[in-house]
Amino acid sequence: RYEWVSDPRQPLPQWLELTFNEKTEIHSVSIVFDTDMTNPSSCRDHKFPDVATCVQDYFVEVFADGKWTG
Repeated sequence: RYEWVSDPRQPLPQWLELTFNEKTEIHSVSIVFDTDMTNPSSCRDHKFPDVATCVQDYFVEVFADGKWTG
């Protein structure tokens, strides 16, 4: 299991970079955002829970052949 949690004390945008020790073939990337919608304390009395703290926008880039592509 791998997870990353942003530091709310740091300015936006925040980012995560993964570096591999050797050339690595990646077939897919799965990104899951925890909206905390299963937490009764954040969902109580809400038909649609507030997920304003969830990621609103993101992109994935790969550094290959000396350049970043997304």
